Amino acid sequence: MASFDIFAATKEGFRYVADNHKLVIRLAAIPILVKFISYVTVLSLGLEENVLRKGLVLFPSYLLEGYLICTLVRLAIFKHEAMIQPPGADSHEHYRRRAADIQAGAIVYTLLKMLASLIVGVMSEMEIDPPQQEAAAGSSFEVFFGMALFIIFMIWAFRLLWIYIPVTFGYSMRGYLRKVKGFSFSFHIFSVWIMCLLPFAALFLVYSDILMSITGHSPDDPSDVLRYILVGFQAAMETVLLIIVSVAIGRGIIQILTGTNMNTDDKSP
Repeated sequence: MASFDIFAATKEGFRYVADNHKLVIRLAAIPILVKFISYVTVLSLGLEENVLRKGLVLFPSYLLEGYLICTLVRLAIFKHEAMIQPPGADSHEHYRRRAADIQAGAIVYTLLKMLASLIVGVMSEMEIDPPQQEAAAGSSFEVFFGMALFIIFMIWAFRLLWIYIPVTFGYSMRGYLRKVKGFSFSFHIFSVWIMCLLPFAALFLVYSDILMSITGHSPDDPSDVLRYILVGFQAAMETVLLIIVSVAIGRGIIQILTGTNMNTDDKSP
């Protein structure tokens, strides 16, 4: 059964960012800036509800974010790669292979983001007319059965959102899916994602309430300044959250792929 210690993995994600905050800030500055500019562009063009066009505008930020996350996940799990390797043919091959793995992971990450935007955009464009709604209401069992199958599929498919992590480690996607074919793995990574998300969600709510009181924002008198401040804060928080979650889930994935207890000094795909 594909499983790992979710608490130890979550702790590893937060600890890595805390211990290496200077490196994270230095590498994340440009991706966060590009993400902020992309979000401001979406707001300025009024594309908040148009998911398809919004995804196209965010494409550059997805690509830079993918490179950032894959680089940090690789360094976090394979700690020896953070050290300078001695010159030589073996060292050159090592750096070339590592760069290729990170590039492949970043491309997969970007494609996943764009695919998610496409799926959400297509679903949002689909409209059910009244006759179809009445027919659906009359066949409640079929609707319930279809929804149950959809939920089961979504639980299994949650692992696909993180498939860029094994690719960054140099493993094949087929090998990864073969190793984590059980349903329990989806519950493990979902638990890690929730535990990482909750502190950020609470922080964002507190921060937004404080800013609302400072700027005097209200539904009757909305503040444009507040919108752009929150967008900048959201861009930074999303990036840091994705780094933490990716490192945490990467810790669990490498345990399953190698069959070791977080022995990340050696990589043998």
